[in-house]
Amino acid sequence: MLFWNLYTRAYWDGLILGINPGKDGEASNWLSTLFDTRYDKEKNAIILESLKENQRELPVLFEETDERIESQEFIPTFARPSVLYSNKDLEHPKPLREESPPIIAFHSFKGGVGRTIHAIALAIKLSQNS
Repeated sequence: MLFWNLYTRAYWDGLILGINPGKDGEASNWLSTLFDTRYDKEKNAIILESLKENQRELPVLFEETDERIESQEFIPTFARPSVLYSNKDLEHPKPLREESPPIIAFHSFKGGVGRTIHAIALAIKLSQNS
């Protein structure tokens, strides 16, 4: 359970994690466990897929707050979400079975960024490599 994480705000240029005061070490360790070598603790950034000569990163900001967030049920919509609140009572889905195929998601809050064409290009490339 992530009792230190109060909210998460994801933007195209960065990730903001609302945390309890003094919990930035726990948050950084969690990101390191989650993203392994793709999380740079010194820069506090998630390393994105990119060419070596043009390294891209997603900065992570820890926003300490004493604010108490009431548990809210997250209901997905097709509208642009502004904040996802942590809910310790929320049941997480069971992990997929090992024989399940990998899942790849393409997402953007903005339209016209090329999600479909990139998804199709990736599918073609993966099918050629198998």
